[in-house]
Amino acid sequence: MRFASWLCDYLILFAVPVLAYTVTADVRWSGAAVFFQWGPRLLGLSAAILRLDNIPQRTLMVVADSTRTATALVAGLMMAVYPGAVLPVLMIFAMVVGLCFELTFVGGEKIGLSLVGPEGQERFQSQLTAFEQAAIVLGPAAAGVVLSFPPPVLMFVAAGLFGVSLRMSISVPSGGTAPPSTAKRTLRATVRAALEDPVLRRIVLVTMGLNYVLALINGAAPQIAFGTFGTSSSQLGLMYAASSVPAIVGLLTFHRLTSRASLSTIGMAVAVGMCLAALGLALAARLWVFAGCLGTFLLLDAFFSVYIRVVRARRVPLENYAATVGLFGMLLIVPMPLAGITLAAVGKFIDPTVLISASAAAVLVAAVTTLPRGRALLVAPVPLRAGTAHSSHDS
Repeated sequence: MRFASWLCDYLILFAVPVLAYTVTADVRWSGAAVFFQWGPRLLGLSAAILRLDNIPQRTLMVVADSTRTATALVAGLMMAVYPGAVLPVLMIFAMVVGLCFELTFVGGEKIGLSLVGPEGQERFQSQLTAFEQAAIVLGPAAAGVVLSFPPPVLMFVAAGLFGVSLRMSISVPSGGTAPPSTAKRTLRATVRAALEDPVLRRIVLVTMGLNYVLALINGAAPQIAFGTFGTSSSQLGLMYAASSVPAIVGLLTFHRLTSRASLSTIGMAVAVGMCLAALGLALAARLWVFAGCLGTFLLLDAFFSVYIRVVRARRVPLENYAATVGLFGMLLIVPMPLAGITLAAVGKFIDPTVLISASAAAVLVAAVTTLPRGRALLVAPVPLRAGTAHSSHDS
């Protein structure tokens, strides 16, 4: 179920900005597409965070998948009947899909933690992220093919994949709920669990910076690839797909790296590598350099995703886990629409490669000075108790 949902999500995350740029030939619209994709994810999580641990996760996923399937079908029909309305329909579709995806993500994370305890999270999250990486490979590649057909085809393909996810979400475990008496304390405990823990706070700040760079790259990639190197949407899709292939093998063995190096060392190295890859991508004068730096960035992004998930699984109490993941999602999503707004506002006047370079350099400094060090990274903090605050002295 997670794979079907991820496959369609990554197909859409790639296809929507590319289609927007293809229709308008303006990087400001591809930036706007990034905003419309990510802004609703932030709104959806902020509206639902109080109840995420008090609603069965299966219910969240079934409702979200039903909405996504219906929206894709309607959008496809609208594009077929009114070809001149492709751009507004595309933006509305992106908004609805973005809002629903975060609900399915949080529900899946909670169910995954209930099926596999904290002690097995390194192996489990590595394997789960490998499936996500497979979707990252296939999604852009499929989008490159689908974009060679009229726009309604993209919507109908999305409806089919969301339908598969819906069919399987009906039969997954419910994931359980927290006792109703904890509902009033959920937000307060969640904020404390995420922000009063110095380890989580530092990781969240650096990840927000990396996500800003990622969104700038995704929004500017069509202009760089088409304008500078003369590639097509299909070639760019294959470039994204090929860039992610090495990560699949690497993620399956990620848990073995933690026996040879501390997780904090791995996290630092990965963050620094991502920043250097972004700088190389922005400064690339040849297509093979651009493709190689893009591939390196996406590979390391997958490793950093496992790093975040493992630390989170070890440090967040189970009774507040879904809500805390929701809050994490809110914070980590904030940079994505901001990057889209940046491109939409100044992309016509400032070269997007300059924006990528400046942002990557700033995040590089932040990562070196902010990310936590030491093996205390994985020491679980004191569990939350009713009416008490979460506290930790780890550094």
